Amino acid sequence: MFIDPQTDRGGDGSGPSPALTIVGETDEGIIVNGVKPVGTSAAFAQWLHLGVFFRPGLPPDQVIFGVIPTNTPGVTIVSRESYVNDDAANHPMAAMGDELDSAAIIENVLIPWDCVFHVRNVEHAMLYPKRVFDWHQYYVLVRAAVRAELMVGLAMAMANSLGTYEIPEVKVRLAKFVEFQHILQAAVLAAEEHGFITPGGQFKPAPLRVDTGRAYFLEHYPAMIQELLDLCGRVALMYPSEGQWNDEKLRKWMEPTVTGAHGDGYDRIKMARVIHDLFLTEWGTRQQMFDNFQSTPLRMIRFLNMMRFYQTPTGDHIDFARQVCGIEKAETAIDAQPAYIRRIDRAAAPAGAAT
Repeated sequence: MFIDPQTDRGGDGSGPSPALTIVGETDEGIIVNGVKPVGTSAAFAQWLHLGVFFRPGLPPDQVIFGVIPTNTPGVTIVSRESYVNDDAANHPMAAMGDELDSAAIIENVLIPWDCVFHVRNVEHAMLYPKRVFDWHQYYVLVRAAVRAELMVGLAMAMANSLGTYEIPEVKVRLAKFVEFQHILQAAVLAAEEHGFITPGGQFKPAPLRVDTGRAYFLEHYPAMIQELLDLCGRVALMYPSEGQWNDEKLRKWMEPTVTGAHGDGYDRIKMARVIHDLFLTEWGTRQQMFDNFQSTPLRMIRFLNMMRFYQTPTGDHIDFARQVCGIEKAETAIDAQPAYIRRIDRAAAPAGAAT
């Protein structure tokens, strides 16, 4: 739970804030009070991982990184309304569950020192999340690649059912889904192939490859959703419910309207239900919002990529461009990457790996 409340962003941050704040310190630990407004699946968790994202004017007493058991006295979990729909026949995706985003109200809770990772260093708040999230972002990329794989399958299966698959223009549009999926799959493979052992001895998928794939997904995902819905037409919105389909009086009229080129009509209805749940319901819209903002939104991904890539316009890439242009290298070498990135991204080949 790293996100702070969306209070007045126009001030200097010095006024009263409901954000989680250190209000005391003892030999046993720190005493904190305040609200963490977003934690995915917090209601199901045994521990809350508390942190903060850097922002201008961030008070040192709000720089808190640590963990506490969810059932700690003084901790109240407040969840949003669930989007689960128990009608599995009509809502096959929403019936599978909901990650149930929650807020945590933390009232004068003691966090023992052995559960405190870091406090009060504002500069460190810029560095800590990057170290923690590098592994998390890899899972986010894999999730995006799986979503793209599902979308290409749904698009091709629906076109096959509608009898539009052989139309050249439809094939061109389906190719967009194939490209989308293959680029994301390539990003996953590249992240794994170029991963390395950190100074702490952990294998880390290459962060720049991971975040480049994430940025590509976030930029193109809305257009791919629209493309899929457009290829489906009314099918994803207007289809019989399970009860209507099982009503013999209605079914004799409706069944001819869903007869396809391949497969029976009920197959198309089942596909339509999945597409509708994913992209045209509260459950599906929440998934899209989650993809847009979990960990870091698109603009922040790109900003952090440049922090990791080069701090100044120099380095091997620019030397290569200067060489092609016939320009000599700069006489003064400039440290292109921040020291903390080199410390956490020091590449070392895993045992048995080709060099």
